[in-house]
Amino acid sequence: MKKIETKEQGEKRKKRNHLLIGIVMVGLMVLSTGGYAIMNNESSSGNSFIKYNNVKFYSQDGYWVFNYNNQQFSTQYNPEETKNITVQTSVNLAKYSQAVVYFDTESGQPNNEIYRNIYPFILKTNGACLENETCSGNYPIKDCSNNIIIIKEPSKNETERIYQEQNCIFIKAYEANQTKFADAFLFKLLGI
Repeated sequence: MKKIETKEQGEKRKKRNHLLIGIVMVGLMVLSTGGYAIMNNESSSGNSFIKYNNVKFYSQDGYWVFNYNNQQFSTQYNPEETKNITVQTSVNLAKYSQAVVYFDTESGQPNNEIYRNIYPFILKTNGACLENETCSGNYPIKDCSNNIIIIKEPSKNETERIYQEQNCIFIKAYEANQTKFADAFLFKLLGI
């Protein structure tokens, strides 16, 4: 049998139930907002921060973003991932400052990786064919007296490496590694 209650007791019970439901709803909202903030923070910065030579690198949208000399850069790889790549060049970013830089490459990704990071400093860029080489495009023929970055796969007798001959930078790497080698060159160019 149902207990008979007064109108006052019924109102009191309804208020208590409404208060209880309100507290539960507020608690759920606070917990879900807090959980979202924690999860979002972990996915955007959790293990995606490194410090290398006093430069902080943050993972963001598939790139490693960093500020160096008051300029923002972004690379697909960080210096930890490229530290075993030997870069035998003496060139630095000042060499390309307000200069024309030519690219001789068969792959767009490593070319874009370098261009995206140096374009604020250079005068312009263009495709080129290194003299005495087979070229698939209709580009001007240039020699190593010009600033040329050549990105190609190594021949059968060569190993993957980065080296310099006069003003030519040769990035010899298999296609799967070319962007990683391009980033290693960028870190050397910046002095990181």
